[in-house]
Amino acid sequence: AEFSYIIYVRGQDAGRSTTKVTEKAESFVLESRTELSIEQFSLNLDTRTEIDKKSFLPISFTYKGSNPQQALEGETNIEGYEAICDMKVDDQVYTSSRVSKHPVLLLEEYVIAHEVVIARAFWETGQNSAEYGLLFPSTTNMTSMTISKGSELMFESENKEAYCIKFIVSLSGGSPFASYFDPQRGLPVYLAFPSSNTEVFLDEFFDGKPLSRYRE
Repeated sequence: AEFSYIIYVRGQDAGRSTTKVTEKAESFVLESRTELSIEQFSLNLDTRTEIDKKSFLPISFTYKGSNPQQALEGETNIEGYEAICDMKVDDQVYTSSRVSKHPVLLLEEYVIAHEVVIARAFWETGQNSAEYGLLFPSTTNMTSMTISKGSELMFESENKEAYCIKFIVSLSGGSPFASYFDPQRGLPVYLAFPSSNTEVFLDEFFDGKPLSRYRE
């Protein structure tokens, strides 16, 4: 019904993304609040992501908030392998579409619910690897993404442990990252983005006390 993640950058607490989940007849709705502050950058964003109940692929996404450069507001709808993006700038709405050769997943930066959906959608395929189109909604950029299963391991916090499967997520033109997915919870307990020294911790698993692998 609810989950939250703590975001660390270079070993320091940078923010949090909290999500509430409601169930509809054929879908789940994930409503998230993300607050982040890193040096000269800050983000406050409210989002709503609707996903298919069986495949966990996204159906629609709306967002509203701000960062130091601009106000952020828009809506994205997924129809098959096409994403239709509406972006609001200075009270004007601009519409564009992006088409993928593969099923489309979303990744709005620091909205960890999207990382959850990425991991869960891949898990539901039952495959060892899969290809997707990956859309960044607020920029309307689309790239391709490959997810593959890596090692299986026991992942530990101070007081808990979980049997996890490491997913390797590779983006075309971008740096790969790792998602440590716990099938029992149906959630990643930890995500690592080595290129930016960013880590994401499932609050419930770490009891609010993340164990960072990065240092200043």
